[in-house]
Amino acid sequence: MSVDPNQILKSKVLKRTSSPVKAPKPEGEGERHRHKRCAVFVPAVLRSGDLVASADILNMSAGGALIRTTAPLNAGDELDLDIEGYETLQANVVHGRDGRFGLAFDADPRVVSHMLARILANPNTNRDAREYPRRLVLLGASYNGPDGRVDCRILNISARGAFMETPHPLPEDTRFDLTVARFGTVATKVVWSDEHGMGIEFAEDPETVRQRFGQLLPAPKTD
Repeated sequence: MSVDPNQILKSKVLKRTSSPVKAPKPEGEGERHRHKRCAVFVPAVLRSGDLVASADILNMSAGGALIRTTAPLNAGDELDLDIEGYETLQANVVHGRDGRFGLAFDADPRVVSHMLARILANPNTNRDAREYPRRLVLLGASYNGPDGRVDCRILNISARGAFMETPHPLPEDTRFDLTVARFGTVATKVVWSDEHGMGIEFAEDPETVRQRFGQLLPAPKTD
């Protein structure tokens, strides 16, 4: 399956909000279960207190979501779920086991439904995720910013790109060389950026990136 990199870039460069979407809570747990869940595969970053971690959204409805993450979450935890390319949603952990956690959104279901419709209508988001799966990682890296070297951490990575947690994000469309510990230097471009980090796209073709990172990245899916 071939994917046009320009279309992927276009799909990811969506307006992001600087503050979470928040509204009065829905009427109760029964209301949440009335919303149809849809299978998705969307990268996100969760924040809870001092904790910042990468996550994958595996399914989602207007009332909540199922996520996969290595973060040590517990039932009752409150967090912000920063969905790559979209808005930030406030949520509560309802249950969790073996790295998978059920979330209940603290937002108007109509707001979430609109966001979910945009996610489902964007074929490149899910197509890219299926063909080049993301891997949750914790890799040290660095790049040269306006004031010199900047140390950062890669929290998730695929053969297409990565999410970097950094204290000095670069503007969208900035091209720069990223040096990843043990894996060398790779040319990248900023797809989106906020105060917490950057989503980047690798300049190298996906197969070259996969060979560079070896077993860290799974082989692309062809079905």
